[in-house]
Amino acid sequence: MFHSKTPISLEELVNYAPSALATEKHSSRSDRYGFQSTVEVIRALQSEGFEIFSASESRTGVSNGYQKHMLRFRHSGAFS
Repeated sequence: MFHSKTPISLEELVNYAPSALATEKHSSRSDRYGFQSTVEVIRALQSEGFEIFSASESRTGVSNGYQKHMLRFRHSGAFS
């Protein structure tokens, strides 16, 4: 897990949890699978004053851009 003392931008996030930037479901998922864009969630939280301060994703033998990932947020009032 990468931790930062300053907010992590979307541009930086690609270095720590690139799967968080996926824009569609993996081709192996069925039509019943409901894809939720992490980027949309990030933007919604940022609009409420939250910023990313740590990021990680599952380590697998093959990096295909769809791994489980975890982001931790803090509210702007907690770090200003």
